[in-house]
Amino acid sequence: MGNKESSGAVPAKADQSDADSHTGAPVASSTTNIPDMLSQYPPIASDRQRSEYKCIFNKDYDEYLKIKESLDAMTKEWQGLGTRLGQLQKHSEEAKELRKKIRKRYMELQQDHKYTEEKRRHEELHCKLSHIKQLIVDYDSRP
Repeated sequence: MGNKESSGAVPAKADQSDADSHTGAPVASSTTNIPDMLSQYPPIASDRQRSEYKCIFNKDYDEYLKIKESLDAMTKEWQGLGTRLGQLQKHSEEAKELRKKIRKRYMELQQDHKYTEEKRRHEELHCKLSHIKQLIVDYDSRP
């Protein structure tokens, strides 16, 4: 559970209390319709509803992890390219070629429907899971 909200991570599930420790605000983009999601998951009013939310969380969390793993691999690739570029002399031919390669790869990704859908779904799930976790925390902390 050492993941930070700013990294886009939702803490890992482990046991009945796994959805209880997340308190960060959901991260969303223009593709995530927060009001619809908030109305779909109103505050928890019973232990049964808490259990239902917990099951939804666990089911969606598995999908979230798979997508996150794929996006993390892409991030690692970009970081590697950035590191490599930083090691080159700014105006060298090799640096120019690498910048060209980076721009080309970036444009390819922007046109890759699978990648853009994966990013959209990751943001959607992150927002949903964060919201559900907060609802569970709120329910468990009521007097």
